Amino acid sequence: MKVHSILHAFALTGVLAISHASENWTGDGGKGASITIDAPKSTGLAESQSHLPTVVQAELISNFTNYSDIEVLDWENLGEIYSKLGSGVFGGESTEAAMQDLGQLASTTHFMTGRITKSGTSYHLQMTITKTSNKMTIASYSGTFSYWDLDNLTGIRKASLELLKKMGVSLTAKAQEELAGAATASYASGQAAFAKGMAAQRQGNEVAALSYYFQAAAFDPSMREAASRSSTLNASIASGSMGDNVRNDIQWRKQWVDRLTETEQFFDNFNKMESMPYTLFYSKDINQGKINYQNETVALSIETYLYGSGIWTVSIERALQAVYDGLNATKRKDDWELGRWPQRGVTDLNAFEKRSNNFSVVFELVNNQNKVIGRQTLQSGGSWGLNWSGRPRVEMSNASRKTLNFQNVNANDITDNLTIRVADVNGTDAETAAIDGILQIKAITKSEADLYDSFRFSRGEVQGYRHTNIPKTLVIPDAIWGDPVLSIGEKAFYDKRDITIGASITIGANVDMAKNSFPYYRPFYLFGQQPPDSSFQHFYNGTGKKAGTYVLVSTIGNFQEWRNESEFKQEKEQEEERRLKLNKRLIRLGVRLRGGLFDQDPNAGSELFGKSYANYEEMGKAKGRRKNNIANAAYFTPGLTLGLRITHNIALATELNYNLVFNYNFWYGDGGEEEKEDFAKVLISYQTIEVPVLLRWFFQDEDESVGFYIEAGFQFGFPVNSKATVSSGSEFPGSPFKDEFSDFRVERDQEIVFGFGLRFLDFSLGGRFTVPLTKLDRYGTVEAPLIGSFTLAYDIF
Repeated sequence: MKVHSILHAFALTGVLAISHASENWTGDGGKGASITIDAPKSTGLAESQSHLPTVVQAELISNFTNYSDIEVLDWENLGEIYSKLGSGVFGGESTEAAMQDLGQLASTTHFMTGRITKSGTSYHLQMTITKTSNKMTIASYSGTFSYWDLDNLTGIRKASLELLKKMGVSLTAKAQEELAGAATASYASGQAAFAKGMAAQRQGNEVAALSYYFQAAAFDPSMREAASRSSTLNASIASGSMGDNVRNDIQWRKQWVDRLTETEQFFDNFNKMESMPYTLFYSKDINQGKINYQNETVALSIETYLYGSGIWTVSIERALQAVYDGLNATKRKDDWELGRWPQRGVTDLNAFEKRSNNFSVVFELVNNQNKVIGRQTLQSGGSWGLNWSGRPRVEMSNASRKTLNFQNVNANDITDNLTIRVADVNGTDAETAAIDGILQIKAITKSEADLYDSFRFSRGEVQGYRHTNIPKTLVIPDAIWGDPVLSIGEKAFYDKRDITIGASITIGANVDMAKNSFPYYRPFYLFGQQPPDSSFQHFYNGTGKKAGTYVLVSTIGNFQEWRNESEFKQEKEQEEERRLKLNKRLIRLGVRLRGGLFDQDPNAGSELFGKSYANYEEMGKAKGRRKNNIANAAYFTPGLTLGLRITHNIALATELNYNLVFNYNFWYGDGGEEEKEDFAKVLISYQTIEVPVLLRWFFQDEDESVGFYIEAGFQFGFPVNSKATVSSGSEFPGSPFKDEFSDFRVERDQEIVFGFGLRFLDFSLGGRFTVPLTKLDRYGTVEAPLIGSFTLAYDIF
């Protein structure tokens, strides 16, 4: 079988990584196309920069995956194809030809190749995309960058932007802005570590690869490929097995000695090639000291912080422990005379002995005429080594904080803007020292330094504040002294008091935390009910561990809950916009409920009874002996409302109400209801349609959400139904009393109305006074006093 057909069939078993980030493009996003992205070849790169081609390849794969709908051959399948091609099973010439034709072998419609050429301090990047079917070039890019443009991925992203456009992908403004800028420091560090791991794995250095993959996953937890590869390698090494080809104990031991040798060589080379991963931070804020008035000089100073990477410490440690665990898993290490490894190595490299590095860093103070007005050398250093108790543990010296003083600076040379410049490190140009991994140097503001210094922070874990108070606004940066924040430790910010409403926590993505890392509010529940978990960590974990600022807000029932601040603000802004729009509407439609209680005139009863068929003479005698006891009348008036705005503060309000008065009652007699003698009770009910027409004046806040109002006008009424019933529990002296008045008439009428109240958003609550409309005409007029009522209304539009 031919090489091409073998690999073609092999590649078809793979899965293409498909992007779904449609918010980054318009149109089809290149859907239907597929691409294999090869690592560019390189010319002139130093050994310490050999990972750069893989960095370029990784970032291009990431960008084409996230910013287009072009199918990109994923890392796993590409790695398998590389492994097959590099194994030599197809023969020399066939293998070389297959490598050159990888796009077709991988069954993708396009193939990207390129080259990085170093010339002096410049790096030239050239990338080409060809169509697999006819080998035609359809897109190309060429650009020259500094080392840092490649290190922070700016140059690679610029190339991705141009190549995607030439592939016909229409990027959104958001996507173009992202690709035009630099990546975050953690993301760039993760890509660099991943590239080093890929290079080490291709060379067969599994321990080195594992260490770098650990670093990459720590710097960027979203880098699934790094996490997957580290998990696979860790399980393989820690298992103790060397594969099916192990035939006997001697061969097994020999292979383990080779792995231990590889491990020691990796640590030794790391120390020689990359040094310890220390970063020197210095504050850009210059402090003024004592002035010498005779010499006209002044002392100036800056703060410096030398910090060793805890992420490097953990990744190196985990790789070493994987080998240690694997050796233990064989259960043969003592028989093989390897029981004291790594304390006693298998080589003479002494790779695990305590190491130290000293740095001599020259700082210069430069004015805006580019004149050096101060020069001072900072001496600093750190050390690391293994702790041999139990599993080997890597320990690094704590951060070194020093004040660098520039003495006797001529006051006449000081200008408004001064620049701090790093001249050299250990006699080497500062940029070269950084590129070669001797020492990284970064400038930060005093506020950043104070924020970092306020935390207890170790090996990627925030363990709390150096002081005991928890601020209401808690900001946990994505990285502290250059190391990403990976977790929040046990009881790091736990306090006996609750976090109060309005508290906020700013935190990065994918941060692990203990259950009680933060204090939380536990609401009161009756009957032994289990309260919900209102802790911050519960909300953060439940919403996907997204980066952002979270705020504690009050909910219905005076409970508390955490919300994403940006989402919460957006919801509030949308609600505010909707509310303002509703408040400023010219027409309002709503519903209203009016109700109340009032007392009836005592003489109303005698007038009604006086016109009845009962024995009025006997009733009159009873009346003379005892005055009527009057109960309350109650009514509720549901209705519709219509409001028309006249001016900002004046509106015409009309209503259509259905007025229902029920149990409008009184009793009459001598003995009273309790004694069941000489008693008569009258129940009256009636219904009317009422139409108030009112002018309403508002006294309200600027956005019209809350206000006080007064109202006055007329109310018109129309009869619907009415009924009065007289009942008796006993007989009156002389003759029985019983009658029904089902046909008394309610006249159409109109009377004055006035009231006042409060309005909040679409609700209003007020009091209203009206002269009653109802007159009982057939048997005399029942004149009720002024009726007081409450009104409750809601505007539905």
